[in-house]
Amino acid sequence: MLLAAAAALGATGVSAAGCGSAATAPAAVGTPSPADTRAGTAARAELAWLAALPARGTGPRLVSGYFGGYGSGFDAHTWSVNGTFPGLTGCDYADLPSGGQPVIDTSCDTALRQYAADGGLVTVSVHGPNPSGAAFTTPMDPAQFTQLTQPDTAIGRTWDTQLTQIAAGLARLTDAGVPVLFRPLLEMNGQAFWWSGQSPAVFRQVWQRMFAYVDTALGASGHQVLWVWSPGCEATDGVGGDASNGISTTDYYPGGRYVDVIGADCYTNAPAGPATARTDDVPRTYQELSGLAENQGKPFAFAELGGNNGNDEADSAVDFAAWNDALHADYPLAAYFLAWNGQVGPTGTHNTNGSRLLTDPGVINQPVGLARVSAAAS
Repeated sequence: MLLAAAAALGATGVSAAGCGSAATAPAAVGTPSPADTRAGTAARAELAWLAALPARGTGPRLVSGYFGGYGSGFDAHTWSVNGTFPGLTGCDYADLPSGGQPVIDTSCDTALRQYAADGGLVTVSVHGPNPSGAAFTTPMDPAQFTQLTQPDTAIGRTWDTQLTQIAAGLARLTDAGVPVLFRPLLEMNGQAFWWSGQSPAVFRQVWQRMFAYVDTALGASGHQVLWVWSPGCEATDGVGGDASNGISTTDYYPGGRYVDVIGADCYTNAPAGPATARTDDVPRTYQELSGLAENQGKPFAFAELGGNNGNDEADSAVDFAAWNDALHADYPLAAYFLAWNGQVGPTGTHNTNGSRLLTDPGVINQPVGLARVSAAAS
């Protein structure tokens, strides 16, 4: 794992020194500069604030979050405890029909702007349609995936059309002065989506071109986009990065010039470990990716979290007290988390103690407040 990680870091032009070692105590990563050199003041302040949270000596230091839904179905206020809402809300820039391809839909921007005005932070993911026209959940043929970097091909033109639509949504948030934690091409190290399981070298090229395309589309200056790279949690069966096949999760890292926050998407009923067969190994994933974040001087986050029931129609209960305890006791470098919705999340029908994710004294709920963020980072 570490040898593969070192190779990946070398390929992206950064040192592997210190990468992969477990963090034993909260530590500040310094004041990072946004990957986007044209980032605006609010985005710079939010990134600096997030980076400083783990080193806080007193008071809460972990931003709570909850996924509010896809496209037109987004609702920022679907979960609260005693009138308290999470510090971070998440929307996906796609509508997911029951059958067929997703459709890019950025209409949640209005609600995101209001959530920010009410003192919250916002994040956007994209489960976009397959540019080849094939199934959304089928990894693309490698030759087709390469065409995402070739705008003179049909697939390349379709991809650029999607990026233009996505950038238009991000531009509206930028124009409103709302920083957004933007999380595209998530869980690229698995097999769940059309962009998953591709050549790491080609994936890095696709990400880097996407970054440049969106940066240009946002205009001359004052961008409010912070880029989140979030692979899937590594599993005990090797899914999501496995030294035995010569590929590590960190091989997919696009490089520090293209990423602001390093995250992980983890679904398990035992977040503190040990991981049982064919389940997400959160301790191992945290060790590797928080080590990369420290090495790169960037915040780390659980960009998605939940239990491992629900998606496979299981009805077993998830006790979110385990997730809450692990977040505060075992993963001190996490700046924020985004709990997913549905049966895998804290509001799942059979799940218990979900409220602890919002009532623990160590979490920061809404209002976080962009004014507070700016003041804290100045």
